[in-house]
Formats: sequence, C-alpha cells, structure tokens
Amino acid sequence: EVKDLYGAATVYQNVRLLPLSVFSSLVDPLGVAVRTNSLGAAFDTFTYSIKNLFTDFRSKTNWTPDQWEQYADDMGTIDMSGTVKSIDKIYTGVTLRGKTREINDGFFKWNLLNGWVKNNHIMATKAAQLFLRRSAEGMFGEEMSAENLREVGVKPEDIMYDEALGRIRSTAPEILGYENAEQMEQQADPDDVQAAREQAQRIQQAIHKIVRQSMIQPSSAEMPSWMSNPYLAPIAHLKTFVFGFNATILNRLVYEAQRGNYNPIYYAAGYIPGMMAADFVKGLAGNGGEEPEWKKNWGLTDYVGYGVDRSGLTGTAQFFTDMNNDITRGGGRSEEHTSELQSLRTI
Repeated sequence: EVKDLYGAATVYQNVRLLPLSVFSSLVDPLGVAVRTNSLGAAFDTFTYSIKNLFTDFRSKTNWTPDQWEQYADDMGTIDMSGTVKSIDKIYTGVTLRGKTREINDGFFKWNLLNGWVKNNHIMATKAAQLFLRRSAEGMFGEEMSAENLREVGVKPEDIMYDEALGRIRSTAPEILGYENAEQMEQQADPDDVQAAREQAQRIQQAIHKIVRQSMIQPSSAEMPSWMSNPYLAPIAHLKTFVFGFNATILNRLVYEAQRGNYNPIYYAAGYIPGMMAADFVKGLAGNGGEEPEWKKNWGLTDYVGYGVDRSGLTGTAQFFTDMNNDITRGGGRSEEHTSELQSLRTI
C-alpha cells in the first residue's frame, strides 16, 4: 500500500538524517518557561532531563519511578511504555505500523530523543501544577492570575496545595483527604465523592492542556490539510515541527503580549543562543571533534543568522528564508547544510 511504502521511506529518512536530533531538542524546556511564565521551570526541566537521559535503558524489574515521573504517569501526560506519541508527530507525520513502527521506535530510543521528550513531559507536568498553584494564590497579579485559571477551566477554590505531597491535590481521594479510592468509597458521602471527582477532572484536564501548550506536539489541527494526504508524505516529512512551533510557541507569545505579559518573549529569545550552542556541540559530536567543513571560517553574523534560522522564531516564513539562502549562496552553504536546513527540525 502507499502508506506502507511511504512509512518505510520515512523510517529510512529518519535513520539517515536524525541520529543526532536530540541536540536539536535541547532548547525544548524553554517552551515550559514560555507557557508557565517561569524561567526556573525551564532550568528545572533541562537539568532533570539531562540527569535522566538514559533511563530508557534501565531495568524495569528493579526500578521505582521518582515522585514526578509517578505523578506524570498518574496524570496521564506520559506513556509508561516509554514511547511518547508526540515524537512520531514531530518527525514522521505518517502513521507507522508493523516492522517500520518497531524500527522507528527503536531508533528514537537509541538516539536518546525518546527519553529526552519523556523527561520534558514529566517536568512540564510538575511545572503545570505549580503554575496552577501560583495562579490560585494570585502570584501573577489579580487579573492575570484569574485569567490563567479561566483559560484552563478551573477556579481558585479547586486548587489545594498539600504540604505532605509537595504539590497540589489532583485526585478525588487526595481532595477529600483519603489515602486511596477504596477508603474514600467506603467512608465518604457519595455526593462529596462525585464533587471531588469532578474537581479532580478539572484539575487533570487543566494540567493536560498546559503540558500540551508547553511541548511541541503537532496534530492535524495545527497543520495544513495537504500534510494529511499520504501521497504528499515525502514533502510533508520533517516539516510538521514548523507548524507545531508556530501554533504552540509563537501563538502563545502573541497571546501573552496582547494581555501585557512580555516575559515569555524574553524567555523565547533564549532559543537563538540555545540553538547556537546546541548546534556547535552537535557539529563537534558528528564530525570527530571538529567543526563541520561548511562551518569553517564562519563569523559571528553567520552563527547568529544560523541560530535564528534554527530557532523556530521565524515560523513558517523559515521556508522562504531557506529558499533565499539557497539562491543567494548558489545552492546553499553546502549540500550537507542544505540537507540540514530542509530536513531537520527548526529547533
């Protein structure tokens, strides 16, 4: 079938082009800062993800998840099988199955991207519940804090911080002060149980929404309709990220600026130096400790320009910028550089 053929071609291109793609994702924690209005959340996400980068290779039989991984699992923001579905959407855009799916999943595990994205989701979940607590306590100003909660469908009285848990109460037993669901069912009033479940559902839905708005997770709603056509899959391949970044990060920057909050813009500016540093390390890792040939003799303006190209901040206009680079540079800096600009994700 056409889908199977394009699926196989997609996996081949992934393996050929993306062995070092985890370096391009090192700036992803900035998305958590942009959404939760906290630069500390980005630092927390980055350090946790680096520390736990190799956890996909641990033994499942003698391992216990830490507090925040267990919390993210309970909230449903990660898949404990180890496969984060957003990776497929970011890099593939095609539904894979059978052997191609198995190879693709294994590839993203071994190039460490799966573990990186999973850990980012764990910390985005932690940041989301903290964002709800801060908003409920009015820490962003009365008006903005109230709007933060309205946007995700919760009320200040829904948010209950628990010192013992070290986070907000997010399940019905926690809200009513019981150890587990069985104890709650046996001892609590049925009306209280129903109200607590509805409150917990609002909180969990709010956390899900904040996490989705923190991490790049392209969906058909964010992409043009032609990208869902299997016959155009070779063209759409590796381009979904641009549209996902536009919908998740750039639209958030505009939204926040319209209500007078410019902090996310300052945080997003970090994508440029972040990508410059990540690409420098990536170039050394992929070229035996030396700068790639096409980067030699670059000046500061070259590095900054490339950082802007790779930051994602130009949105879909980056397609036209890449075309202009090819024209003005006689086909690009080099074949390798052109391949990267056209095929790898923008950040």
